[in-house]
Amino acid sequence: MKKKNYKKMRTITSIIFAIIVIAITLSVVIYRWLPTLTGAKEKEHLENKHLKVDPGKLLNLKALNNIQEDKSAKQQVITVDEKYEDNPVVKGANWCLNKKFNYDFDMAYRLTVYDKEGKIHKKPIYPWGDIDPNIGVCTDVVVRAYRQLGIDLQQLLHEDAVKNKNAYPYSRWGNQAPDTNIDHRRVPMLEVFFKRHAKSLTTKATSDTWKPGDIVIWDMNNDNWSDHIGIISNKKMNDKYLVIHNFPSPGYVAEEDVLYQWKIAGHYRYLPE
Repeated sequence: MKKKNYKKMRTITSIIFAIIVIAITLSVVIYRWLPTLTGAKEKEHLENKHLKVDPGKLLNLKALNNIQEDKSAKQQVITVDEKYEDNPVVKGANWCLNKKFNYDFDMAYRLTVYDKEGKIHKKPIYPWGDIDPNIGVCTDVVVRAYRQLGIDLQQLLHEDAVKNKNAYPYSRWGNQAPDTNIDHRRVPMLEVFFKRHAKSLTTKATSDTWKPGDIVIWDMNNDNWSDHIGIISNKKMNDKYLVIHNFPSPGYVAEEDVLYQWKIAGHYRYLPE
């Protein structure tokens, strides 16, 4: 009798243990695959241990949707303004256009560990330091374009910020001191630099004031904080100048009809001798 009870207890214990194992296995499977089943995407692991989200480059989904809707618009008639083919800023912007580096969707703080030849180093490079040349955001188009002219905005902005720190909006990011890794890669910082050192022009949407090589800065959110930048191309579509910029759509450096897409916050002409 005792042997029968013992066997019965062993059987019940085995069943309970099997049920527990099955329950744990199902829980692990559900936890692992539920995000995929519901259509959610896991964020890719940041490869660089120094990365952190930069609040100065938050993705504007509303602006992204607007530009996507606009692309299906009118018949596209593209012409080239040959008078500006030799404009050095246009040439620099076209260099970026040909490189077609991808948009950095991490919009992250990165160390400028690449030199101007594109070689990576163990420590940040300054001046002429860069991030991975295969990626970038809107500001990297401007910085890299001007470097084709022999002008390093990383150095020029940093030197100006060291002498005139209060002129720059460091409080937005809680910075205590100028930072050669990121300052020149933030739109509000470049905006201050151009206000101080470039020729400021009207922001009104009139075709005769915009020239190839000009810098355009937008306030996409209409919150008085500029958040996107590009360079006017020497090509026109339907008699409007195109802009060379880097934006989440299409996800790489492109030449597009977006000049009047968002609120224009700044218009500058910068070509130092």
